[in-house]
Amino acid sequence: LEESQEIIKDEELKKFFEQFGKVKNAKVYVQETGEKDPIGNPIFEGKQFGFVCFETQKDALKVSLLPPQQLIFNDYPLEVFFYEPKAHRAEKMKQLKAKQDKIFETNPFMKLLPNIRF
Repeated sequence: LEESQEIIKDEELKKFFEQFGKVKNAKVYVQETGEKDPIGNPIFEGKQFGFVCFETQKDALKVSLLPPQQLIFNDYPLEVFFYEPKAHRAEKMKQLKAKQDKIFETNPFMKLLPNIRF
């Protein structure tokens, strides 16, 4: 959903993914822009991500293995990832940073570039 400028509805996302298997639910995340339309209703914009939950892991795996050209939704390419709890992602990022820090500490060439970090 990253490149899309239009707000995609939950049902549209669900319908798209149903071609790959039975979908339990789909949710597109939106946020208020802080602006109002001419009659005073809040204006929303997409947060550029959503979730799709399949009834079986087999269907979810099938979608994750599809080539990118099969995951085009309303002319926008989709990226598909398995859900990861926030704590798990944070731990992975912490480990990655420790690994990068070790590279900077042990590689003599990296010491020539002291202000560069990933």
